[in-house]
Amino acid sequence: MRYKELPVALRERIFAYFEFKFHNQFFKESDINSMVSPLLRQICHLEDGAHFGEIALIFNEARITSVVAVTACELLILKRSDFLETIQPFPQFKKNLLTLATERMKKTILQS
Repeated sequence: MRYKELPVALRERIFAYFEFKFHNQFFKESDINSMVSPLLRQICHLEDGAHFGEIALIFNEARITSVVAVTACELLILKRSDFLETIQPFPQFKKNLLTLATERMKKTILQS
C-alpha cells in the first residue's frame, strides 16, 4: 500500500507528524511518500464481521501489526479480563482460539 492510498484522515495525521518532526523545514508530500510507503504492507484484507487482535488478547502481548480502515467501520473493544471470564466455561473454544492465534502469529511474523 502506498501513502497516497491511505485514507485522508490517516494521511493528515502522518502529515501533522512530519510538520512536528521537521519544524520550520521545507518538505513535500513526495518526501513523506518515499519515507512511509516502504513501511506499509498489506498482510490481509478483512471482510465484514472479521476480527483482529486475538494474538494480543490471548497472549497478553503488544500488538504486532496495525490495522487501517479503508472505509468507515464500527469498531468494538473487548477487554482481556472480560474475554477470559467469558471463555472460561468453554475450554475447547479456548483451545481452538489459541491454535488460531498461534497460526496467525506465525503467518504474520513470516510476512514481516
